[in-house]
Amino acid sequence: MDFNLVVIWGHTNKSHTHYWIHHAFNRAFKYMKYNTLWLPDSLSSIQKINFSSKVLFLTEGQSDNYIPIKNSYFYILHNCNKSKYKNLKTIKMQVYSNPILKKYTLTKYDDFLYYSISKKICYMPWGTDLLPNEIQEIIDNMKNIINSKQNQSFYIGSVWGGTFGNIDQLTPYKNNCISNNIKFYSYTNISMKQNIKYIQKGKYSPTIVGKWQQERGYIPCRAFKNISYGGYCITNSLEVYQLFDKKICYEPDTSKLFQKVDKYIQDTSFDDLLTLIKNVKDKHTYVSRIKFLFNGINLMGLI
Repeated sequence: MDFNLVVIWGHTNKSHTHYWIHHAFNRAFKYMKYNTLWLPDSLSSIQKINFSSKVLFLTEGQSDNYIPIKNSYFYILHNCNKSKYKNLKTIKMQVYSNPILKKYTLTKYDDFLYYSISKKICYMPWGTDLLPNEIQEIIDNMKNIINSKQNQSFYIGSVWGGTFGNIDQLTPYKNNCISNNIKFYSYTNISMKQNIKYIQKGKYSPTIVGKWQQERGYIPCRAFKNISYGGYCITNSLEVYQLFDKKICYEPDTSKLFQKVDKYIQDTSFDDLLTLIKNVKDKHTYVSRIKFLFNGINLMGLI
């Protein structure tokens, strides 16, 4: 699309998990040759913007306090206050979950990617933070990655309790790893480079969702990341299992998930792994997500 400037607004601090979403969008827009800025949510950031007429802002509702508001700008919004952007050119992006299928009249773009034309909403899972060319480099080195894997498990991401948490689902898998002499490591807020290193190293690294996410069909970005980094996809998510044509290791009960991993690895061919990673490269990068959003803007006649 014809934007002179793309501004990713807010969440420049790694202390918030949405940092990684904006980080990935920033990398993808630059890869697509857009003039792109990623700015903190502050008054001083406004001075860094060249106020041309074709500016696209992408932001999230916890970090849009000082975002410039103009009728000539276009806004991609995630969980933002509707009244703040009333009568402006906007489209909303929301994370896919199964309840939307019964709640709204939707237009399908691809599996688990939908538009609500009337509400101007794009529903999608997040994706891998790797770019297509970076995934190709991993594909080219895939045999070495598979052959160098060790009997270790790395869970990368937040671990927490409560209604929306995942600790009750992660703990049984962790305990099974430990009882089978598989070292289990858990990290959060680590660099992409470290993330990739650990997932390539660990044979038993899982993609586990909490009960609330599992019941609503939430698709975690960890699934796309692990596959694109050269890891196995080991999950309790039915939707991830369906999305990848049942070619991944799936068990809804995480106390039984570990027991399925070795057989899955034994039964999965190298070509099967290449099919999975190529699927992510073609359909589940943030380049793909931007194209999905832009298609929605065109489809809804917003520009």
